[in-house]
Amino acid sequence: MSDKLTFTECELVIDDSSIPQINVFKNIQKEIHKNEGFSYDITCEIIDNKIFWIYAEYGKEKPYTDKLLNVETKEYSQNKRNPNEAELRNQLFCMYYPDNAILYMSDFRKSRFLESYLKDKFNRNFVIKKYFAEPETFVKEINSVKSLKFVSMDKNFFNVGIFNEAKDILGYGDNLYNLTVEVKVKDYKFNPKKCLEFLIKSKDKKYRGEIDRMICVGKDDKGVEKIFNLDTYLKKITIPIQKDENEMYDAETIKKYLLEQLNA
Repeated sequence: MSDKLTFTECELVIDDSSIPQINVFKNIQKEIHKNEGFSYDITCEIIDNKIFWIYAEYGKEKPYTDKLLNVETKEYSQNKRNPNEAELRNQLFCMYYPDNAILYMSDFRKSRFLESYLKDKFNRNFVIKKYFAEPETFVKEINSVKSLKFVSMDKNFFNVGIFNEAKDILGYGDNLYNLTVEVKVKDYKFNPKKCLEFLIKSKDKKYRGEIDRMICVGKDDKGVEKIFNLDTYLKKITIPIQKDENEMYDAETIKKYLLEQLNA
């Protein structure tokens, strides 16, 4: 059966503000975790000391019935599954890439589970936030801008003034990898039209290679943060893949495809 799996690109934050680095996810192992009535069989792996892979199969013990229907013979038989056993018929695939500060999730609805698991496993406070993919939708959702962050290779956007001089700090010269500028915004009268125009111009700069990344953090009328990630707007990861005869995906195939997409 032909199918596809689309990954949502999210922000993963630890302890309210920090981007977790790969060394946070030490002491990984295969284990069982329970959350909101579901049982999860979780396998984690650190790949090349730079990527964190999470694969989970999950299901519930109930609802349960003591009889099974054979759909071919139309006959009933006794269900041999114990009521405290769960059929793990659902799958979740996640890949976290600290260098891009992006968490890829095959099902964002399971973000609460993943937050709970990571908190229990590593004893830190994890929060997952979904990036907005369309600037028009993002602007409609917010009533203020909190901050802007730009990342650029030194040969492009920051090749002027103090940013150009930064290449010579401590004699690093052209070995400087990239430069980051974060702009904090104080309270002001929010102009949705100008904000939208800015996001669209940033998209054009991305296409022209003037900037490598841009993240805009806004707030809605309840003070809840909303995040627009230019990378998410320009790129979606969708895997064309077939399920097996039991309607399950092959986890190793999906992991391999994601790594290829990330040029890892």
